[in-house]
Amino acid sequence: MSSYFDLPKFNWLPRPSMWREAQDRAQRQADIKANEDLTNAIVDKLSNVAAVNISSKGNLAAQAALKRVQAATKAKQEMQQAEAAKAAADTEPSFPTAKDVTLSDGTVIKATKGITLAGGTRIDPNAGTMTLSDGTLISLLTGRKVEKVDVTT
Repeated sequence: MSSYFDLPKFNWLPRPSMWREAQDRAQRQADIKANEDLTNAIVDKLSNVAAVNISSKGNLAAQAALKRVQAATKAKQEMQQAEAAKAAADTEPSFPTAKDVTLSDGTVIKATKGITLAGGTRIDPNAGTMTLSDGTLISLLTGRKVEKVDVTT
């Protein structure tokens, strides 16, 4: 019985030389390294794109939240300003009371309680009112009719 080693060997295809095999091996190693570098570059680019995408979405969400907060703040400020304006319009003003003036020579000028105009209209700066000749009382601050007063007495 013959063994594998006893069979004739056919070497129909010539083998490359050892130098050629070393050159081919070096070229394969260089190609593997180049492919590895290219793969790493692609992975880096894709991870950068993913990071920028996530960051951009975060920035957009933060900007939207900031706009919502600013809009809510603006609405609340406008509401508070409207309430303050309404409260200010509803309250009657207080005027400082008139005081007597003493001049340097000792002359005292008495403060009047009001001014009466030629048509019978009386202005009271202390109370902030104007009484028309027909008895209608008007607020000087708001211009609203307050009440009608009996002026016959």
